[in-house]
Amino acid sequence: MPENDYFQLVKAHSNTSSDSITHGDYLGVERDSGIVFIRYSCALSERKKKKQFCARTADLVKENMSIDEKNLFVVLTENTPADWSLGPGVAQYL
Repeated sequence: MPENDYFQLVKAHSNTSSDSITHGDYLGVERDSGIVFIRYSCALSERKKKKQFCARTADLVKENMSIDEKNLFVVLTENTPADWSLGPGVAQYL
């Protein structure tokens, strides 16, 4: 990964019914109103790496933010460098 190749976008929502619709026990996981969604754009293609990444993310969120991992949704969106334009409308990796 090139130096400084990291970007973060954080969007916070208040925890009101108008901000999100969630089911409290989807897939058998009992959640409360403190749900957190994290979406990553990444190039992790191996299932083992994805599982490790999700587990480590849950550990860090629990340790550093006091959020119960049962309230954490992690979505990995795979892409390649060819899927990015890093300004000014140029697909630098194509």
